[in-house]
Amino acid sequence: MSEPIAVQQRSREGASAVRVRRGWLSAPRQSAYSIASATGCAYAAALLALHLALHVHDGAEVLAVAGLIALCVVGAASIMCAGARFPRAAGYALAAGAGAGFVATAALTTSLDGLVTTLLLIAPVVVYLGWAYPAPVARATATGIVALVGLAVLANPAIAWIVTRAPLALVVGAAMCAFALEVSIAQARELDCARRTDPLTGALNRRGISGALATARAEGGTAIVIDLDGLKPVNDHDGHAAGDRLLRASVDAWRRVLGPRSRIGRLGGDEFAILVTGADAAHIDETIGRLRSGSPHSFSASIVPLSRVADPDDLFALADAGLYRDKRRRRARPAADIEGRVAPPRHRGDAGIWIGAAALFALRGATGVVSAVAPVVVVAAAVELALAVAFGTHLLTSGGRSPTWVRALWTVCIAATTAACIAYAGSAGAEISALAGVTPAAILVACLARSRAARVAQALFTAAIVAGVAVAGPHALVEAGRLSGLVAAATAWYLMEILLITRARLRHVAQTDPLTGARDRAGLDEALERAVLRARRRRASLSVAVVDFDRFKQINDRRGHAAGDAALRAAVAAWRDALRRDDVIGRSGGDEFAILLPNTSEDGARTTIARLRGEARDPWSWGVATLRDGDDMASLLARADDDMRAAKR
Repeated sequence: MSEPIAVQQRSREGASAVRVRRGWLSAPRQSAYSIASATGCAYAAALLALHLALHVHDGAEVLAVAGLIALCVVGAASIMCAGARFPRAAGYALAAGAGAGFVATAALTTSLDGLVTTLLLIAPVVVYLGWAYPAPVARATATGIVALVGLAVLANPAIAWIVTRAPLALVVGAAMCAFALEVSIAQARELDCARRTDPLTGALNRRGISGALATARAEGGTAIVIDLDGLKPVNDHDGHAAGDRLLRASVDAWRRVLGPRSRIGRLGGDEFAILVTGADAAHIDETIGRLRSGSPHSFSASIVPLSRVADPDDLFALADAGLYRDKRRRRARPAADIEGRVAPPRHRGDAGIWIGAAALFALRGATGVVSAVAPVVVVAAAVELALAVAFGTHLLTSGGRSPTWVRALWTVCIAATTAACIAYAGSAGAEISALAGVTPAAILVACLARSRAARVAQALFTAAIVAGVAVAGPHALVEAGRLSGLVAAATAWYLMEILLITRARLRHVAQTDPLTGARDRAGLDEALERAVLRARRRRASLSVAVVDFDRFKQINDRRGHAAGDAALRAAVAAWRDALRRDDVIGRSGGDEFAILLPNTSEDGARTTIARLRGEARDPWSWGVATLRDGDDMASLLARADDDMRAAKR
């Protein structure tokens, strides 16, 4: 399966597949997504082969299932051979072929077990569609697959009875596929947004600016390049937190002046670009005047026609002369009082997922109350319905925000009712509804917890299902068959792993400085907090080095901002090559960095940083602090910062 659009864009930006020579053989570089996609094909092939081996089928059904197995095997081999460069067109053909195989299997199967296995395997395909293709294409293709499978069931005389006996169960199954699809679409959009957005200010980052430049250039646009005056003294005097508030307040103010759809991008520490289209010189001058009036801090500005710009580096090169002419004409005025300002509230990206899950389980609970026969299932369904309605109402009234413990408690309750329904379903409709709930429950676990905790929770959930089936004995999965339970558990685990990979990638992108590849401020703070906790728990040493480039402004003034960016990138690359794998490099400001050195004493840290300083191409000052009793993140960084300033003086 091909990678998501956002990941493919990353490949186009330079992280393309490379080949690693191994004698006469060469292997393409794999991404996490290509490996997961190939694993998904292999997983589907293994389950279908198991289904083929454990049940008696007629010749036509054997041919359909065998063809689907062959398609999955070929798909897995193709993906591993192509690696990160697996074509999107080939991936779409693979998904469409799998959908055709599901339709054929549903039309030819003679057992409910075969139908349920087919329905459960649709979920990974629709998740892939949501990841790899635009939302309209993914929704149309997934809808077509589900609709054609439904028609195939109606046309199959051996299992058409399920439509009249358990129509609501099939509706629940279709709703489960829709839920999985929308989750994958939401996660893909969130990852793409994180790749294009500066996490500190909410403006476009350099990647986002690169993408917006082409559109604005085609519209005959102009860039207003802005350099805030005197931000470094604000950081030095009031601390980086005050500088961060100033940056956020500035972008917030400019967005109020220009409107919510304005294209504002952050090019560097305190440099921004605003893309304006369809405006003449007089209108642009008037726009700059309005920006100055509404800005909480003074800035210098330069106007660059986008017809001459190919990438963000060109913006710097063409704007430098105008920026410094404007800067010489102006004097920085003090920042406005922004202590009370906060960053614009961030929308909780997973609110829709949880609201959709509440609606899905409310539907399943209502279905169980109406159609279930076993008293245990009726009670479990009633409890599930009441909890889903209460949880959904809570989310809607709170704007999608709720404490983590509330979500965790609701997820545990859903897992318990799902296990009970699987164990004591007693009818085909109840069994299909119960099995359909296993996948969304695993998706919720992946959205709720990080990798280790999610896997433990999913293992407990799977154990609860197995225990329930064992206790129920002959009453469990009477019509659907035990293989259906295995397929449901395996599919749920696979999708959980895919979502965990996605969320890990999302955190990495959101916490990485796009210019240097170091951790950004949010990522640095998280890494330092975890390092402090780990050092205290293990009673190990932890040192932090703070680096501030000397006369960095002169590099920008004399050689241009592009040269300054190149110097920062080169320095981070050199540090990364010289440091250990567990050491963390973070960018705390424009030309200021912090390096976390776990299991390193103060003397060892000073020796390491002195060696890096001796090999540096551009001069920088540094300071070191080692964790002491009573230290927290702020005090540890403050002592390192004080040591650096003493060295600079």
